[in-house]
Amino acid sequence: MRIGKLWAMAAIVAGCLSASVGASAQDDMQASEAQAKKVLKEMAEKTRAYTSIEMRFSALYENKRTGDKNASDGLLKVKGEKYMLDLNDMVTYSDEATVSVWQKKINELTISEHDAEAEGDMTPAKLFGAYEVGYKLRFLGVSTIGGEECEEVDLYPTAAKSPLVRIRLSISKKTRQLRRFYQQYKLGETLTVDVKSFAVNKPMADKDIAFDKEAHKDVEIVDLR
Repeated sequence: MRIGKLWAMAAIVAGCLSASVGASAQDDMQASEAQAKKVLKEMAEKTRAYTSIEMRFSALYENKRTGDKNASDGLLKVKGEKYMLDLNDMVTYSDEATVSVWQKKINELTISEHDAEAEGDMTPAKLFGAYEVGYKLRFLGVSTIGGEECEEVDLYPTAAKSPLVRIRLSISKKTRQLRRFYQQYKLGETLTVDVKSFAVNKPMADKDIAFDKEAHKDVEIVDLR
């Protein structure tokens, strides 16, 4: 614990107190981290047991520097390591080998190699197992979202080059499913995702989470692999 300027007469007393307060603060941090790991581990273990996930959500993007705001609805489908993320104007398809992004406004599909270590937005695989590596954790307590009690955990990236300041997950105490997801970026941007529905173990074919080239033959494909 760092102590600032002290009155000379209180130096000895402050020195004695700093050791006990520092130990107490460290114990609190360790307890907070342990509880955060527990909550995230329970969510991850339950999520990984699902054969599939279909999550509908609302997303709000805000840029404090420019004043820009953009609200949209979205759909996420997950099957194992594969997923499809539909944000209306942009749809992302990912498997173990590639990531394909379809930008509807310009009717272009960009294909690149999958990079599991890439920094940036959280993928579903990282999201549901985010506590495992690369983050410091803090348990915040319990909040109420849509009438449901949720435990909140903050994750702080340890990588200096990460564009993220923090991630906040709000997880249902009852179902251990994600209810809210918040990202704060270093450049003043924030993304808040509220889960509207969370369906699991529905039959899901691989074609349901892959780009259909036959149905969209007019789309320009840019292969960056």
